[in-house]
Amino acid sequence: MGTATTSTTTIQNRNFEWFDEECREKIAKKNEARRRMLQKETRSSYEKYKELLKEVKKVCKQNKKEHLQKQLEEMEQLDRQDERRKFYKAMDKIRKGYHPRQEACRDKDGKVLFNKEDIMNRCAEYCKDALNKEYPSCNGQGKSDMALNIEESDKGETVEMPPYEEIEESVTKLKN
Repeated sequence: MGTATTSTTTIQNRNFEWFDEECREKIAKKNEARRRMLQKETRSSYEKYKELLKEVKKVCKQNKKEHLQKQLEEMEQLDRQDERRKFYKAMDKIRKGYHPRQEACRDKDGKVLFNKEDIMNRCAEYCKDALNKEYPSCNGQGKSDMALNIEESDKGETVEMPPYEEIEESVTKLKN
């Protein structure tokens, strides 16, 4: 029972502009006729179902066509008013149509996960790994507790790291 309501709301959300109460009633009648046909397979129940199916298709197709006609009229109006941005946005909406959002992610091995529960577990695992990583600690001045490496030049001379204040000053100059 939960699946049927989910698919109905999906259809309604996707086609909310043209899917009206008349379509909903016709589909409910068609579904009831189908249930009766499946319970008791007779020629009359089959014909009744087919008749209602044709009627549903006709009504929905007509509503969709009327909606498309209204959209085209609105686009013509936008074109006459030189509303280019709105015109092209409306044209893209008609041309591209409905594209459901794909929800997927990859696991550590690179396999694609589509199941919502697997995706949630992978997100939890990723966050746990990211938040529990070991980072070198810093003392009060922002200097790392890790030992600073002293680089040697080709001549064998040692070059010391510049003082912290000098680095800080250079960084603030870069920001401006």
